[in-house]
Amino acid sequence: MRENRDQQSGKNEPRERWRALLAPASWRALWEGYARRRTKEKQDLDLYRVLSDAARQTAEYYVLIVLSCLIASMGLIQGSAAVIIGAMIIAPLMTPILAFSLGVVWGDFRLLRASFSSVLRGALLAVVISGLIALAVPITHFSEEIAARSHPSLFDIIVALGSGALAAYGYANSKVSSALTGIAVAVALMPPLCTLGIGLGKMDPQIAAGAAVLFAINLVSISLAAACVFWMMRIHPLSEDRAEVKRRALSQIVVSAVLLCLIAVPVVLSVRTGLEQENAQRDAARLVAEILPESTVVSEAVRREAAGTVLVMTVATDREVSREDVRALAQTITRRNPSLAGAAVTCLKATRASAP
Repeated sequence: MRENRDQQSGKNEPRERWRALLAPASWRALWEGYARRRTKEKQDLDLYRVLSDAARQTAEYYVLIVLSCLIASMGLIQGSAAVIIGAMIIAPLMTPILAFSLGVVWGDFRLLRASFSSVLRGALLAVVISGLIALAVPITHFSEEIAARSHPSLFDIIVALGSGALAAYGYANSKVSSALTGIAVAVALMPPLCTLGIGLGKMDPQIAAGAAVLFAINLVSISLAAACVFWMMRIHPLSEDRAEVKRRALSQIVVSAVLLCLIAVPVVLSVRTGLEQENAQRDAARLVAEILPESTVVSEAVRREAAGTVLVMTVATDREVSREDVRALAQTITRRNPSLAGAAVTCLKATRASAP
């Protein structure tokens, strides 16, 4: 009896399979899966077309480079943050960098060459234009906006990584494309390039080197983050071997990460040096307040000399201070701060007066 039931169920299994395959729900699921696949393929192709078109060296691309460079250079020289933000919004260099990362994931060497050439030529053009502006415009001192872009920090790496990831996600997802303007402002590729050109035009290696490091940080970080986003979102041809796509994406991620670490080394050293100098300045001010309680620190700055970093300080006091006391103060400041090669203290006699 049991054997008959088993035989009967065995005969019914093929019928059940066919009935399940011919059911409307099965066909609906197959159609929805096919529709999602076709929609995903269309979105990926649309993204590829947008970025590949943006990577081409067209007349419009060079017009945007020139205009954004002019705006950024004027904003940097004047120290106007609003003008600089206007140049950031244009952001002509961002899309070729994203196209480069997409070309790596897709394995499209033509797109890689086109995007790399666009970024290189656009960056060189911006540096040349800003350098010529610096030569033509009299600049008595560098604004705070220029100084801020010549001292990169670890925070700039974090901001660039986040901005690159958001930019890639914004282009890949049309629902958040409205945020691309804010992303362009956060990335800020053109101001560091113009700062580099201004530094070269004014023959200031410190300004030029700091701006070059900041631009390199933004460039590598955006490329690294974009490659990660495109790979994780599977922005590649559906017929492409996933293992090969993974290999290409990981190769760029590894190379970009190594480059970013190499760039971060001087940034870390610069940040460390800056913190040591700030601590030395605060310690020197406290020491002056202890030794000369009726004095005022008029100015305090750090000067780089061949022997190392020297703290230059001017102190005003209404007391009589001998040369030996001033020398002893400078020696104490140097001894308490190993980061300093020396200290130069100038003590001025001040006259206090009050009116009723």
